[in-house]
Amino acid sequence: MAAGRNHAWSASALLVVFLSTLFVGIPAAHAAFKASAQSGFPVSALTLQSPVPSITASCAGGGSNGNGKKRLNIAVTSAGSVPRANAYVLIVTDPSGSNYSVNPATSGYSNQSPAPGIWTYYVQAQYQVPGTTNVWKSKTATPLTVSC
Repeated sequence: MAAGRNHAWSASALLVVFLSTLFVGIPAAHAAFKASAQSGFPVSALTLQSPVPSITASCAGGGSNGNGKKRLNIAVTSAGSVPRANAYVLIVTDPSGSNYSVNPATSGYSNQSPAPGIWTYYVQAQYQVPGTTNVWKSKTATPLTVSC
């Protein structure tokens, strides 16, 4: 029976050692990881100045007796030049406040039946970021006016 007790005792000791390793845990391998990365994608804000364009505008017509329809013409002979700008857009606003954008600005704007009142217009410099829909716009210039 003594042999049975030793066998039971060693089985108990083995069980205690086994359970101890479960609760205490066998030391795991330790590793340290260090990573760093840099992006080649700089982020910044771009400020575009208002261009100084060369524009002529007229609202004329009406026939010889003044009863005919008028025609509004806005011609941009030069959109100006702004560093970093890659597009120039003509912004025209009718008397009701509706905006019309013409790109490129040098295409000008024409309306054969303009609403009566004061029309405003200006050229806006833009930087259209390649491969995206992101557009940086210049400061809004003081609009020019034409009366129809």
